[in-house]
Amino acid sequence: MLTFFTNPYPDELLYSAVARYHYYIGNLDLKDTLEEVFGSRNVIPSAGISTHLEGFINRIGNSYTIGEILQKHTIYPYYAPFLSREKQQLIVCDVAGQGQGLYTRLGVVAGGICKKVGLFYCPACVQDDVAVYGETYIHRQHQLEGISYCAKHSFALRKYPLSWSTGSRIALIRFNHTVMDLSINPTDNSEPDIKAELELARMADQLMKVPIDVLDRDKIRTKFLLLLRERNLVTASMSIRQKKLHHMFISKMPLTLLKKLESEIDMNYEYNWLRILTRKCERHVHPLRHLLMLSFLSQDVEGLLNIRSLEGIFGQEPWPCLNKAAAHYSDDVITQIQISRDYKTGDPIGTFSCSCGFVYSRKGPDHNEQNRYRIGRVKKFGSVWMDKLQQLRATSMSIRAIARTLGVDSKTVLKYVSQEKVFFNKDKEIINTEPDRSSPTESNKKNIINSQKTYRVNWNLRDEEYFERITELYNYLLHHHPSIRISKSILARKLGKSTMLNLKLDNLPRTKQLLAEITESVQQFQIRRCKRIIDQIILQQEPVLLWKVQRIGGIKTHHFHQIKPLLERYTHIRQGWCTDEL
Repeated sequence: MLTFFTNPYPDELLYSAVARYHYYIGNLDLKDTLEEVFGSRNVIPSAGISTHLEGFINRIGNSYTIGEILQKHTIYPYYAPFLSREKQQLIVCDVAGQGQGLYTRLGVVAGGICKKVGLFYCPACVQDDVAVYGETYIHRQHQLEGISYCAKHSFALRKYPLSWSTGSRIALIRFNHTVMDLSINPTDNSEPDIKAELELARMADQLMKVPIDVLDRDKIRTKFLLLLRERNLVTASMSIRQKKLHHMFISKMPLTLLKKLESEIDMNYEYNWLRILTRKCERHVHPLRHLLMLSFLSQDVEGLLNIRSLEGIFGQEPWPCLNKAAAHYSDDVITQIQISRDYKTGDPIGTFSCSCGFVYSRKGPDHNEQNRYRIGRVKKFGSVWMDKLQQLRATSMSIRAIARTLGVDSKTVLKYVSQEKVFFNKDKEIINTEPDRSSPTESNKKNIINSQKTYRVNWNLRDEEYFERITELYNYLLHHHPSIRISKSILARKLGKSTMLNLKLDNLPRTKQLLAEITESVQQFQIRRCKRIIDQIILQQEPVLLWKVQRIGGIKTHHFHQIKPLLERYTHIRQGWCTDEL
């Protein structure tokens, strides 16, 4: 293990830090340095994305993780958001080892444009570095393909006078400010192409700060679809109006800029980059062209992050039930949706049907999270809502109070109260077992009533039946559908007993206790999901990296921080590092 290493400066390439280490340690043979740092003499240093990171981490005492190095000291964040989840995971494995096929996965070979030969710097950044650190270093943002200006100072980037062509294939170049041109030449920000390139540089800088596991190709595409839809460039069937998009794009983006950035568009070519970027296609589109699309949409990376990534016109399945009478109100339990079109406007209309019988519709498309909780029209209230209305009607509540509780107006309550069927309760079934000593007339009336009420419910028997069925269903879901959160609503829906479990639990004591024991909060479900992922990683004899567990589990960072200590203990116990019980 190394006792000394030149830790990277902010935004410094790992390559640059290794070159500085080689300079300070005084090795004559570069391969000696590579062996000391990476544990191998066969490493070929790469200025963009370093490889053999597992060996590097072991040599410097586990001060970093692979994710931290990729995030802070390589150009990988420039490419990561535009890769599939699968490729993102494979690249983490690539850089841990020899990195064979790394740049092919990035799409640099197939989709490479604006190639940079050599290393680049900003004169103002160099002066700042020397003032703060006493030396300068290679900044990541200055090496990005297609970026010609410094995002911080708005100065044009300059090429360092030395390059690999002047030395060995494994040469390590350390920046020396004494050989650099540090004269300051003002940038003409009023020139349209320069102004556009400065905007691209700022967006590229934003992109480098986005966590590498937050975005992927599918999320980027759906976010673009939302922005295009706002400009009437997407049909109700989610097709892109390509001709209109092309016309609007070239009308706004300077042709001289597109030519300089090797991003001209041939509308007659079926696979031009603008078509590929807006389609669900496996072909790679260079990050710079995604930034050009953002510029066209008058958006930047920070704004893009705030757009909810929707997988369809009405968002991702499941959808919330908006029945205020149901115990699962606002929970994402609806999996059935029918999409039609408004005959006047052509806008999509989604009809959502819940197992509780509540059916509502709204006009789309959804533009934000709040749209998911909007009702355009209720088509059916369902049995749960009707039973709740009957319960409230039996109290001293006013019509207005009942309407507020059920989320409707007073006229709707009066409409259904006036229907006699509302007052018929299917579960209130009794039988008269006392001798009939009434008069013949009264006896006939009772016989008529009793002909409609056949038996008394055996709640003990029903409790046992539900207890056994729920236990069986619970075990089945755990083993066959572990990705489903165990909630009362999902159990009720699977059993087809939503009304009973919502309204009659006081008559089912064993069932009520069982539900209290097995139903999960969102956090409990997240913990179970993460434990399962940890078990699988250990079973595959791979190192347990909690950032990887978070990414696979799809858990937001602020939620993951709350459960991280528990998961660390669980990992240590599973690996035999401690014997505490959870």
